[in-house]
Amino acid sequence: MTENSIISIYPGFSSNYYGFYILGIKRLFPNVKVNFKYTGYSFHYISYLAIDYQGKHILIDAMDFPTVDPGPLDWCDVCGKVNIPHGLAEGPGKEKIMPIGPSFGIRLWPLFRALPLGLRNYLTANLHRKYFRPVMAGYFHQYKSRLPEDSYFHTNSDPTYIFSVHSYWRQEPRANELRLTFLNCATNVTGIEFEGGFYSQLSIDDPAYIPFQVRSPYTLEEYIKKTQSSLLVFNTPAVKGCLSWKLGEYLALGKAIISTEIPQELPEPLEHGKHIHFVDGSKDSIEDAIALIKDEKDYRLYLEENARAYYLKHLKPEKVMAKLLKASGAISAMPSDMISYEGSMGYIHDTTKEAQ
Repeated sequence: MTENSIISIYPGFSSNYYGFYILGIKRLFPNVKVNFKYTGYSFHYISYLAIDYQGKHILIDAMDFPTVDPGPLDWCDVCGKVNIPHGLAEGPGKEKIMPIGPSFGIRLWPLFRALPLGLRNYLTANLHRKYFRPVMAGYFHQYKSRLPEDSYFHTNSDPTYIFSVHSYWRQEPRANELRLTFLNCATNVTGIEFEGGFYSQLSIDDPAYIPFQVRSPYTLEEYIKKTQSSLLVFNTPAVKGCLSWKLGEYLALGKAIISTEIPQELPEPLEHGKHIHFVDGSKDSIEDAIALIKDEKDYRLYLEENARAYYLKHLKPEKVMAKLLKASGAISAMPSDMISYEGSMGYIHDTTKEAQ
């Protein structure tokens, strides 16, 4: 890549969903200009991130829908997609689609830059006026409600403390039931201080959930700090069975993760007993998982180590972008400094490596 190279991005996108990948571009090519003026993409809505480099077209789909719209898929050379259900039927353009795993919203721009950039991108993208509010809200909330990606790192967990806060989804009763089962199990573990529950902007009426309702939301800073301290965390797919931001965050934080089945394709499977501990969602399976992770320190550390290693190898923003650029033909090989850390036990306690 030469000093005069430009990476062009169609300016109509959701900054909450796609700032993660723009950070990956900036990290991967810190001396290359990123231009939000690309006009060769004619689909004027904010569901995707459309990138042009060296005449190659990369599309990223971080939305919850199981399929990609035909027009954008036909436009691209490769499509990195977060949510690809197992067994999704073959269709036109399916060979272009790559699973990229979960991501999460990050703070990419300070507010004094975010709002002018959002307005300029909205106007340049030739979006319908119905998108003005969600576009501008996205640029505001990526600053107000999110943290920089490097805020997500591993620290030592507290073996006497479990923290678990979940959204209460009225349209996803099964997810609520699984989370409730976990909360009931976690609150009854001898020697464990439990904190958390369900958060909902509306009042929760179901009597089974009322005791767990969190009345005041945690700030993201509080949420991350308490999650870092937590002995373990619980994951279950949420809306439409999609990969949640929480899963990406848990892997980035290097947590011992208890999870129900993940019904989406991943860049590489999460292995039970290595990256994650899978349960069937029953009370017995969850109780057994909590007890095992609580009582077997080496197992907990092994899960933590490999969860973080998975994030570094597959999900870190610059790794995702390098894979997509290579798959599109825009670059011929992965950059030489893109090292995978499948390290030995203990590496995640080395703060010099964590800062890289």
